[in-house]
Amino acid sequence: MSAKTSLSKQRSQIVHLLFDNTGNFQDTQDVIPSSRATRLISDPERFLKVSFPTKLKDNLVRQLLVDKIKNGIIFGGKKYIFFGYTESQLKESRVLFFQEREDWTVHSLKTVLGDLNSVYRGYGYGKYAARLGLSFSSTVPALEVGLEDRYLLEDLTADDGSDCSDGCGMIRDSFANQVCSTIGVSEDTCVFQIRLGGIKGLFVRYKDEVFDRICGDSEAKVAYRRSMFKYDDGPLMLEVQNVNRPPRSARLNIQFIVLLMTLGIQLKVFESLLRKQLDDLEQIMVNRQKAIDCVDGELDSEGNDFDQECKLYEMLLAGFDLSEGHLACLLKRFQKRSLDSLRTKLQIRVKDSAYLYGVVDELGILEEGQVYINLPYQGGPQVGTFLVGRNPAYSPGDLRRLEAVNVPELSHLTNCIVFAGKGRYSEPSQMGGGDLDGDRYLILKDADLVPDPEKIRPPKMKSDPTPSGPSTTQVEDDTSSSDDDESQGEYATPLSEDDASSSAYSSLSQMNRDAVKVFMNLRGNRLLGQMALAWMRQVGKTEELADQAYCAGLVPLIEKVLDIAKTGENIESVKKRFYALKTLKIAPSSDWKDPIKHLQSLVPNPPGDSQDDFQCDPDLILKGIALREDWDASIAEGRDSLKAFNKALSRAITSDKKSKENQSWKSNAKDNETAAERIRREYLERYFSVRHVLDDPPRLMLRASAWYSVGYENEKSAFSWLGLRWLNHIKALRSGILPITVGTIQKPLIPVHREETEDGTSYYAPATSMVEDANNDSDVTMHTASDGEGDEDDESFYSMSDSDDDIVSDIEEDLTPQVCRSPSPLGTESSRSSTAGSFETCDTWPTASYYETAEDTDVEEELPSIPRSRPSGGRTLPVTRQWSEETLVNDVDVVGPVDKVRLPPSPISRPGPPRRGIRSSFGPRLDDAEPAPPRPVSPHLSSPPPTPPPSSRRAEKSRATDAGPSSSSSRRRTHRTSRPTIDTSDPISSIPPTPVSPRPNPRQTTPHPEKPREPVASNYPQCSRTPGGRHTWKINANAFQRTYACSNCTIKVKEKALKGLPSDGRRWEAFAMTG
Repeated sequence: MSAKTSLSKQRSQIVHLLFDNTGNFQDTQDVIPSSRATRLISDPERFLKVSFPTKLKDNLVRQLLVDKIKNGIIFGGKKYIFFGYTESQLKESRVLFFQEREDWTVHSLKTVLGDLNSVYRGYGYGKYAARLGLSFSSTVPALEVGLEDRYLLEDLTADDGSDCSDGCGMIRDSFANQVCSTIGVSEDTCVFQIRLGGIKGLFVRYKDEVFDRICGDSEAKVAYRRSMFKYDDGPLMLEVQNVNRPPRSARLNIQFIVLLMTLGIQLKVFESLLRKQLDDLEQIMVNRQKAIDCVDGELDSEGNDFDQECKLYEMLLAGFDLSEGHLACLLKRFQKRSLDSLRTKLQIRVKDSAYLYGVVDELGILEEGQVYINLPYQGGPQVGTFLVGRNPAYSPGDLRRLEAVNVPELSHLTNCIVFAGKGRYSEPSQMGGGDLDGDRYLILKDADLVPDPEKIRPPKMKSDPTPSGPSTTQVEDDTSSSDDDESQGEYATPLSEDDASSSAYSSLSQMNRDAVKVFMNLRGNRLLGQMALAWMRQVGKTEELADQAYCAGLVPLIEKVLDIAKTGENIESVKKRFYALKTLKIAPSSDWKDPIKHLQSLVPNPPGDSQDDFQCDPDLILKGIALREDWDASIAEGRDSLKAFNKALSRAITSDKKSKENQSWKSNAKDNETAAERIRREYLERYFSVRHVLDDPPRLMLRASAWYSVGYENEKSAFSWLGLRWLNHIKALRSGILPITVGTIQKPLIPVHREETEDGTSYYAPATSMVEDANNDSDVTMHTASDGEGDEDDESFYSMSDSDDDIVSDIEEDLTPQVCRSPSPLGTESSRSSTAGSFETCDTWPTASYYETAEDTDVEEELPSIPRSRPSGGRTLPVTRQWSEETLVNDVDVVGPVDKVRLPPSPISRPGPPRRGIRSSFGPRLDDAEPAPPRPVSPHLSSPPPTPPPSSRRAEKSRATDAGPSSSSSRRRTHRTSRPTIDTSDPISSIPPTPVSPRPNPRQTTPHPEKPREPVASNYPQCSRTPGGRHTWKINANAFQRTYACSNCTIKVKEKALKGLPSDGRRWEAFAMTG
């Protein structure tokens, strides 16, 4: 089974109506995720979403809402009845309507969803909306869990009565295996965010014997707590909303920065982190590895097809030149988004940090102030002092200094933070009222960001312990999570049992009146936005920062408003307290500079992001390979489709602009699909989806190539790259790159399977069939280099190990450009820095003809062994080092037709007009007498060549040693064997090399087996800026001229080739020297 850590969630398209200030509505399409409610009715389009922009006057909104609730909405000849709204929809000023039929009515559907009426009778419509949201959470169905398969656990309470296990339950290990297999995630997943009828929270995995011991030898499959129980009844299907996964590096924001400075962290610490991130962003236009690292850290964890970072990441891995027009445009847009985010939110990336699910220690081992953190991809169990917090945070007391300890009994709990289940108080509740029902906690280990112990604020003890509820049937009335045990409040208007039973119509009418009342008071979450903005504007004006009276006074009000729909807090009372705080505002001091504004001022303006270059990449043009009539037909089809696509896209963009103008909120929903994205998705499904696994791929690659040509001819970038996946496939094939991983969920561009040779080494070969649509991110078979399984945070195929310091010194001695692959996002900062340092000399992208694999024997003297295995085990793969060579001919100097012999293009990391050539660091001296390597063909892998016996390898090494100094490159190659041979019979695509005319041509360029290392001339001055005077050459070369420019000083040397074809042994002489 292909392992992964992101759930494959389905999405459905529904109608979305947006009302304007005249009372009319504009209809558009929206996307909602698959949920319990949508799966029950089997036709999600029966739901209708209605939005009331917050800029509309309240009187108009009230009038419209009352009318539509009373009379329904007629749209498209169908009548929709008011269904309600969830808490998240309330914050976005949206409501739901439903089309009733004989099978499902509003009443019958809500009845199946659970006993929600008891929530309304006891707590009012605000909490009813929150509980209704459980049925609309984006989930994946797993397995049914009957009532007999559940066990009720008592909550773990601290000495002050606070709940240490709020929202956290258990799942049996054997049953967790079945769940993992059903939903398609890694078998070692240990934390599941779930919905099960009226139960919500986390199920944490424990071994069967531990589960039985805690649950009293029960036959139950899961164990839940009273704090997880929200209402009775509901479907028996266990639904998984999310799972834990190996974390990426976390980012700070303005609130965390201010709180850390309030606790004594110096401003210069954040300046240093910000400048480093800005430097990395500046280099992405010229440094492929930096680009991959930066983009990899920003990928959407759900792997959205339409995510700009995902498309950019795919193109980088496929081997496109950084100067390619569309790729350069995407890089500029990425720079702009990143710089805008830094300027507005100060989202600074931090090493040794992560966001992790919080769970409780069921074994009772951890003591107060201790946590357990096991990160397999960052060294395993962490030990030391951590700063732990929860977002959002507005008080310095929300950040806790905790000690991470190693507890072997908890070693199965990975990629989460385990809190103690005992002590004077509950640690999660100290962090802005956090709990364990799905909250993620920020952990920081960087010593520069962890305040001194004396700076940490004392814990806030709970004065009155919360009594436990009497029964499970009405447990919601007395005990629930910490955000639910408030008074009924303003919007409760509870109904007695007699009132409810006497008149169902009266009860429904009262519920609808309460729905309007709550919606009008809380829609758009406007009060919370006002308070948060007031805190942000005031917090940096004095040196007290978050400790100033006004900001400190806002904190309890913000905490109340965060859950005001569920708690029923009187909003008018909160508003009065908020307005009364304004008297505490302090004018900024004349000698104090706002640190937030200072950091924001360091962020430069973003560059322009338009695409100006529309020169086709010849590797993507299959005109000379396909039959002429097929190519012409694809071109004709592309021209016709371009017209239709442009019209549809233009209308969609106009619709999106109107929608954006009408909505005054900023939606956080990742599932919302714009009209332009929908047009692109429809064209992808219509023209680039695989229906016949053997016949379609070649045809689709030809179509992608032809449409790319047509789009660039008309300078229409969106149309050109509709077949992005297939264009990436073609580029990877012709660049000699093995099947590459795509997106956060590692997926190859072509389906592959792993095979093993007799000696135990592994390699990848094309799959015999394609089982899923290659354009569907969630369905493509996934692999990693280590064990054939992939997930969103596994290490990349060629990332190098960071466990051996000798690697860097070996690379410095060899000076061989290493393969440019992204290191694992899970690696420690030391591993990142060492790996990045290893790749500083690599500016070209490797090709298949230069694959050289380190063997296990006779190689340790030159190349240290580099393990490539997952922390959880798996086979160790041999490390790969590669050469890449690209020679060019200047078309300006060529008269008449010229036949070029070329390898796939290497990226040119410099501005200016597009040229194809070398831009790399120095390597071994060029051996002109050595023949050129063969042109690589389709890089699909077949069975690897037989490995020669050790005796023959030693003989080859001996012969190479006797060859003398001129064959140093040969000696190095005798220690390695080539990559597995190329299979040209791949059914998916057989792309032969570019045809080459056999007739000689004096201007014909020729690829060389080695790169030039330094100028032939020796009379140039030494470098004035490096110790020892050694130059670091940057080389631009073709078959006739070479230019060496020192990257440290101003010395530049130019060489030209003497007469004679390469077969005669071309020689070089210097003809110009500057600097």
